[in-house]
Amino acid sequence: MSKKQNYVIIGMGAFGREIATVLKEQKADVIVIDENKDTIAELNQEGFYHAVSLDATELSALKRFVSPDDTVIVAMGESFESNILIVAHLKKIGVKKIYSRATKKVYADILKSMDVVQTLFPEQYAGRKFALELMYDSVKFISEYMQGLYISEVTAPKHYWGRTIVDLNVRKSFNLNIVALKEKFENGDEEIYPLGFENTPLKKEHTLILFGKENDITAFAKQAE
Repeated sequence: MSKKQNYVIIGMGAFGREIATVLKEQKADVIVIDENKDTIAELNQEGFYHAVSLDATELSALKRFVSPDDTVIVAMGESFESNILIVAHLKKIGVKKIYSRATKKVYADILKSMDVVQTLFPEQYAGRKFALELMYDSVKFISEYMQGLYISEVTAPKHYWGRTIVDLNVRKSFNLNIVALKEKFENGDEEIYPLGFENTPLKKEHTLILFGKENDITAFAKQAE
């Protein structure tokens, strides 16, 4: 089951908008914030009922809509100084799960020193991919192989441990193909088994490498939580 929590996205450019759209598609509770009133009006028309126009660099304004338990994504890219100030304000509010966009490595290093969970480079990290990984702890990687079809790494669910791929018949249940099995060892090394893994009993250290449609992968991820 997906995590029940609020997501706040600050900055509704193309990157922030893509993240917000995916979270809304996944039925998450999303608050979107942007200083541009026209942008907020458009988002309201698109079904974002918690869309707020405010200056996120003002601490008093942020406090009205952000709580410590929220997951906050600072998706603004025009002004790094604004990003830094917003992250500092979020820290004062007590938010622990902060993700922030960065456009240069030096900016990412500064944000990491402020203990953000992750820095995001939009040119390297598609908003859709990030949003799906954010929603589901078990999804470790998702990438579009071709239009509409994805390759994803999903941690073996606890209720699958001790069972084999043959037993589970994921292809029938979720319309997904398990194309490989990854195992992580105590020393941190990993090994991928592309063949002959079908009768291997699954365990905590296993990750399933899946191939299929996005909605089938997310359906699998929901029951894996």
